[in-house]
Amino acid sequence: MISAQLPGNEEQRLEELYSYDILDSADEKEFDDLTQLASEICDTPIALISLIDPERQWFKSRVGLDATETSRDIAFCSHAILQEDVFEVEDTLKDARFADNPLVTGSPNIRFYAGAPLITPSGLALGTICTISNEPKTLTDWQRNALVVLRNEVISRLELRKKIKQLESANQYKSIFVSNVSHEIRTPMNGVMGLIDLLLETPLNDKQLRYAQAIKRSGDSLLRVINDVLDLSKVEAGKLTIEKAEFNLGEVVDDLTECFSPLATEKKLELRTDIQLKSDRFIGDHYRLKQILNNLLSNAIKFTDKGWTALRIKVVSETDDQATLKFSVSDTGLGLSEKQQSQLFKRFQQANETITREFGGSGLGLSICKQLLALMDGDIGVKSEPGKGSTFWFTLPLQVVREEPAVEELTETPDNFAGKVLVVEDNRVNQIVAKGVLEKLGLEVELAENGAVGMTKLRDNYYDLVFMDCHMPVMSGFEATKGIRSPNSLVHNPGIPIIAMSANAMDTDIEQCYEVGMDGFTAKPLEREKIKEVLSKYLSPVQAKESPSASEDIFTSLDSYPVLNKRTVKGLKLSTNHLKVMFRTFLDTTPQEINRLSQALIENDVETVRSIAHSIKGSARMLGGEQLGALAQFIESNADLGNELPVRKIIGQLDSCFDAFEDSLNIPDA
Repeated sequence: MISAQLPGNEEQRLEELYSYDILDSADEKEFDDLTQLASEICDTPIALISLIDPERQWFKSRVGLDATETSRDIAFCSHAILQEDVFEVEDTLKDARFADNPLVTGSPNIRFYAGAPLITPSGLALGTICTISNEPKTLTDWQRNALVVLRNEVISRLELRKKIKQLESANQYKSIFVSNVSHEIRTPMNGVMGLIDLLLETPLNDKQLRYAQAIKRSGDSLLRVINDVLDLSKVEAGKLTIEKAEFNLGEVVDDLTECFSPLATEKKLELRTDIQLKSDRFIGDHYRLKQILNNLLSNAIKFTDKGWTALRIKVVSETDDQATLKFSVSDTGLGLSEKQQSQLFKRFQQANETITREFGGSGLGLSICKQLLALMDGDIGVKSEPGKGSTFWFTLPLQVVREEPAVEELTETPDNFAGKVLVVEDNRVNQIVAKGVLEKLGLEVELAENGAVGMTKLRDNYYDLVFMDCHMPVMSGFEATKGIRSPNSLVHNPGIPIIAMSANAMDTDIEQCYEVGMDGFTAKPLEREKIKEVLSKYLSPVQAKESPSASEDIFTSLDSYPVLNKRTVKGLKLSTNHLKVMFRTFLDTTPQEINRLSQALIENDVETVRSIAHSIKGSARMLGGEQLGALAQFIESNADLGNELPVRKIIGQLDSCFDAFEDSLNIPDA
């Protein structure tokens, strides 16, 4: 056997091979089709697309052979890549180079080989497309030419595959860039908008108030542009998901009317609505629907100086469970020429440059509307004449909800909460904003400038909740959260609720927060209403600085908490065995803790009462025991305020709450 020599351009050849990023990749039908065709054209039982790396020949595609690779030393293809034409061995036993080759003397018993080298546009041979038989054979001219055509097709598909991967990589880098730029803009904007909100709550004279409101309006406009760019990036990356949930369209219209009526009134415009629906209840993505209507109504009011704007909704087709609705937003504004209309739904385009200069905007709004509707199987268009106003319309299929809605008790998000919160944030301005917002909501707030300091504080102090910035020096929020959730964590409560605060608002950033164990996400700039929504999930509401409710009230309110919240347990994303160990540990240790708490109360040791109640609260809530957690929160809050009497009245309820939680788990004794 005579092994093939290395090509003179071996180093460049390997570099070219690696650039295609194809070695050890999964099977791909487009290549398998070519090997099958080669086998049939050349009338051979075996056909391969073989690539030669430093040590082996690896088969990207194969027909009639189980092996996925062989040593390069014995590879016929190592010889084939040394020439440009088809390399053909009619009878291996008559060729000194191959007569004693293991692939000839043993399986697959090669007697015939023909390989066309895969030559790239830069003239480098990566491997071959080859055909093999266990009988001597000679290809016809037509078969050789066909093998060359197939060789060229393999290279074309490799080139296309390479360009697609480069494009995907470029899109990924673009997404990273957009995310980073968003973060860099949102971080200072969080400070600006947060401080303006705090400033607007202080006494200001008329001139100062006008200035502050103007700054807030400008900041809101900038944030809308940032959000437009982020939405466009999500759509292009295929990462914008459409939700499907039940919603009330009438409530959506009411919200929009409430939002835009002041703007219309300010411009002395009439805002009309005409809703022709039999039912208000549908299933779809109401957030994206509201985003589209918000954009169209905003434009209608922006570009109309006198007259009216109108929102109309009607059903254009309907089946038992689905209706296609037509939404129209009309105005008596500027109107558009046909040429201007042709530019409207393109990215970064507005009707003309004068509009951009006069009214601002990113030029992305309508483009995003069009792409959102495409994702929801809808359509969008415009009817307009210069000087006669415009009507923007879109159609949207929605699933109809026929059942009567369950009667729900309306509850308002409280304005004050009881608890101690740790804010982990490196930016000094953002610290001031977060502290100011949370303190106005009645919370005790402490600060940490990075994840490492945050973990130290969580080890040395008791907190009810953590707001965690994601990107910080020394230790990031991601690293800190992993450390807090670790089985070896030294913090008081490894299950403490952790809410991400990040200027990165891409879906991938949000996913990463949940992957490391965070419980929620809020984008910067921080919005008070969203912060209140987060707090209401984890902390007890109170009326300003008043004492917690009387003990009689806690007996009544406990019934509103589930004994076991299975969604919380599911959200831990742990194996069944791991969960059993956690529950068993809690069930084994908590009775002793309750006894210690009762003894501490007898001894008037309020600090120990508070400490034990805090620990039970955190563990119970982490494991889904909301009723037990709420009772422990009540005890802790009263102990914090020195109110011993309500604690003494309620202490006996701890045992029964614990027993109910244990019964709900149905875990056999160890």
